[in-house]
Amino acid sequence: MPQAKNTNLINNVPSGKLVQLRYPSWSIIIGQSSLSTERNLLTIARFCTALALLLMCLFSAKLLKVWLQLSIPAPLIGMALMLLLLNCKVLKPQWLAPACAPILKYMALFFIPAGVGIVQYTSLLNTHWPLLLSVLIAVPLSGLCLVGLIAKKVTFHD
Repeated sequence: MPQAKNTNLINNVPSGKLVQLRYPSWSIIIGQSSLSTERNLLTIARFCTALALLLMCLFSAKLLKVWLQLSIPAPLIGMALMLLLLNCKVLKPQWLAPACAPILKYMALFFIPAGVGIVQYTSLLNTHWPLLLSVLIAVPLSGLCLVGLIAKKVTFHD
């Protein structure tokens, strides 16, 4: 009678084997090896460090907004601060990648509050819909025509 393999109930993986969860910028290895435990801890530390850097920019932007009494949203100030830190090479993009990759994967969820916020202004939309529709059509159309006229007048030299 053949002997049954000792298997792990999770994902039917044979015992002693490593299971690797991969994401675009980081991976976690689950297993019994001390090397995999060190990799897990390193991955978690990188993720926490990157998330802490992102949150520090956001919280410092909130402080700047309160201290300077700005009417600009704090996330916008935080993005400008992050851009400044990246351009001055104080922060490296590799430091932020472990937290940014999973966040960007679910970025569509961050737009739901803005879409729901439109529902609050349905009475305004019902009242001024002709103006809004004309602006939504006229502005892109005029921009397209202006770019076409400029491109027609300018000669390109290769």
